[in-house]
Amino acid sequence: METQIRPDSGAADTNSDLIDSFLRASRLLVALSARSLDEASSPITFAQFRALLVISRGSANNQTQLAEELAVAPSSVTRMVDRLESAFLVERTRAGAGTRGLALRVTEKGQQVVQEVTDRRRVLIAEVVANMPTDRVDALVEALDAFADAGDEPKLAGGSLPGSTADFDSGLEI
Repeated sequence: METQIRPDSGAADTNSDLIDSFLRASRLLVALSARSLDEASSPITFAQFRALLVISRGSANNQTQLAEELAVAPSSVTRMVDRLESAFLVERTRAGAGTRGLALRVTEKGQQVVQEVTDRRRVLIAEVVANMPTDRVDALVEALDAFADAGDEPKLAGGSLPGSTADFDSGLEI
């Protein structure tokens, strides 16, 4: 029998072990993410990295869209893009003929930072998984996929992260 957790049903109280386990695992993942950012060749914050990912996957072509995707004020995005641009990680370009707006594009250096951080995260996660009993790994993959599916997180083709070198080399227009 499958157990369903409904936030409004009080089921969260009866599944506190599950929620505590998720919180514990998320603390580890946040620590690994922070470590991957700390070790990057270009200093970058979590928020800036998130912006690079959003721009690189084409979910935001301008600052207004980026602010909406990140759920932050447009003025915050302006300052963030200013910093990313001064670090040569993104560039603002004319949106197109006859338009007044500026488009955002991740630069080659920005692409390299995304790939570097992503590759480092993969290594750090693999090191943790290597410490797990091998018979538990398949169950973990299945459980994590089910969790991501329930949250409508898209599955990535070939395991590549949006913004990875594979995406840029394939001619993805940003």
